[in-house]
Amino acid sequence: MKNKAEYPNFKKKGKNDSFTINSGEKPMPFGGKSIKLPTIGWVKLHEGLPHGTTSKVTISRIADDWYISFAYNQKKPEVNSDRIPVVGVDLGVNKLATLSTGRIF
Repeated sequence: MKNKAEYPNFKKKGKNDSFTINSGEKPMPFGGKSIKLPTIGWVKLHEGLPHGTTSKVTISRIADDWYISFAYNQKKPEVNSDRIPVVGVDLGVNKLATLSTGRIF
């Protein structure tokens, strides 16, 4: 009785429908408003994306809408040193405002 297995729980259709496409070593290109999936072809997206590649895609259906999620490497944006210096403000009860530079109003 101790080693008795339980009945299997089958995945119900229409509830948390999702599948993953793993292309292995072959990259899947994406860019603009489309992504190329193996065996499916080009799929249109709602939002525009920068051009790049990914190797693993998860497609899921939530409330009769299809969503696609994937990870990719993005170049770090360059920081301009010509910017205006930033200062933090702390509003208080005893003092109206204290800046992160130490100046008190």
